[in-house]
Amino acid sequence: MKALFIAIFVGFSLLQEPEVFTLEATFIEYEDETFYFEDKDEKQYAFSSQNEVSKNQFDLTKGDFANKKFKIKYVVETEMDDDDEEYEVFKIISLELLK
Repeated sequence: MKALFIAIFVGFSLLQEPEVFTLEATFIEYEDETFYFEDKDEKQYAFSSQNEVSKNQFDLTKGDFANKKFKIKYVVETEMDDDDEEYEVFKIISLELLK
């Protein structure tokens, strides 16, 4: 019974949606397949990807949005490198252009 409970708990844990974070920051540049932003406290953020929905609205790869302020919703996912070391990857899931 205890093993069944653990299996159910682990199963539900795997099905949970990742936590969504929100940030207001200025787009700096797109370089080496990475999107760079800076917040009002000059903290820099590097995002490895932009989903298709937000890319259709704001294609940051073209450079038209440099120095524009955005409200960014993103998730942080853990991935493994070639040496089986974990690292965090920041991924943009939505963008809102701020004035």
